[in-house]
Amino acid sequence: MARHYYCLLPTAPPMDGAPPTAVAYCLFAPMNSFQTIVLVIFAIFATVGTIVFSGFFSSREEGAESAQLILWGTLPSRQFDIFLAEFNKEKLVPPIRYVEFTADNFDQALVEALAESRGPDLILLPHDLLLRHQAKIAPVLYSSLPQRTFEDSFIDQAKIFSGVDGILGFPLFVDPIVLYWNKDLFTNAELLQSPSSWEQVMGVIRRLTKVDGAGNIIQSAIGLGTFQNVAHAKDILSLLLLQSGEEIVYRDSQNRKFSGILGVRRDGNQSGAEASLRFFTEFSNPTKPDTYTWNSALRLSRTMFTDGDLAMYLGPWSEHRLILERNPHLNFDVAVVPQRENGLTRTTYGKLFVVAPLKSSPNNAVAISASATLAKAPYASKLSEIAGLPPARRDLLENGTDDPDQVIAYRSAILSRGWLDPEPSKTNLLFRGAVEAITSGSSRESGAATQLASQLQDLLPEEAL
Repeated sequence: MARHYYCLLPTAPPMDGAPPTAVAYCLFAPMNSFQTIVLVIFAIFATVGTIVFSGFFSSREEGAESAQLILWGTLPSRQFDIFLAEFNKEKLVPPIRYVEFTADNFDQALVEALAESRGPDLILLPHDLLLRHQAKIAPVLYSSLPQRTFEDSFIDQAKIFSGVDGILGFPLFVDPIVLYWNKDLFTNAELLQSPSSWEQVMGVIRRLTKVDGAGNIIQSAIGLGTFQNVAHAKDILSLLLLQSGEEIVYRDSQNRKFSGILGVRRDGNQSGAEASLRFFTEFSNPTKPDTYTWNSALRLSRTMFTDGDLAMYLGPWSEHRLILERNPHLNFDVAVVPQRENGLTRTTYGKLFVVAPLKSSPNNAVAISASATLAKAPYASKLSEIAGLPPARRDLLENGTDDPDQVIAYRSAILSRGWLDPEPSKTNLLFRGAVEAITSGSSRESGAATQLASQLQDLLPEEAL
């Protein structure tokens, strides 16, 4: 019996972009009627299979083109919808859709969504949530983006996003603590300028504080000294600690460990934590008349300021608009926060916002590219303007601003620093406990600082990424 070779070619060629497939199915066998039927059936399946296979890749490519990236954050969506409408038209990356969450439910929503594999591709988060979510972030390796390039591009505070192996987020803008001061109250006290140092603040306490016949404070110089009625008390304490040279939390990149170094004494001298806690609480100590200007019976410091009864208020730049809305007739100005006269570094505390790609994103590489693109100067500038906050890029800050109200915000952004907060809600309670232990007389500054350092250490994650 003669032997014949039969090669069946697919009737539909593979689509462009499809992986290579067999171009022929060759059989080596004697030919009979049964085999002819088998070969015909095989040819039909081969043809249909090739068409379906090609169609699958075609539809997947179309889906990739229409895919979108989901960005979660805690800032109002109205601040981003207008920007994203224009940004998405440029088609630099797949379209980005922003989803707003409150600061209170962001963490829980993110954890639940990731557990159910329905999380976002990107998150916009403040720096104090970095440690809590560091394991979820896809780092940009230093082989792709050198650490020096990153740190030369953004303010000093951005260094906390320089992880052990790579960058953990791209900074967009920062919300620094500034000094709001009531110009009318200063004028009434024959004071022309806001104090630029803490020593000057101490020198004007008596001139800006008023009490009634019963000894009650009816006008206060500055809202410092207690925790429950001082807005942003933890941020203010962080500011004082950073100005004193305290690093608060240290990341050892070599050993991939975190350590709380708050309150460590150097050369037997008082630690920066002790000095900062003493300074903060002195303003509510009635036994020190030269500095006593605050107590727990007063209204919230922000309310006191908007009511016109507080001469100086420490708060974030983002509250500038809020103060104007609450009291359009208040004659106030803004200044850089007071500094230590002998301090080595001028500093304020700021909340730095970054966009970070998540490891869980099915579009991981694209999410990283989108993060880097949003942080480029043209887009970071627009986002900064929309958010009403100074940018985190050095080049944009160096260019300055034509808005006279924003000048102090820009100057403060340059000085801005922060620290690796393991869990903001819990550390807020720890800072409060340290202050109240001192003001109640149950602990001295040294004991409160030591306990605070120990409690912070217990909250730190085991490994630094």
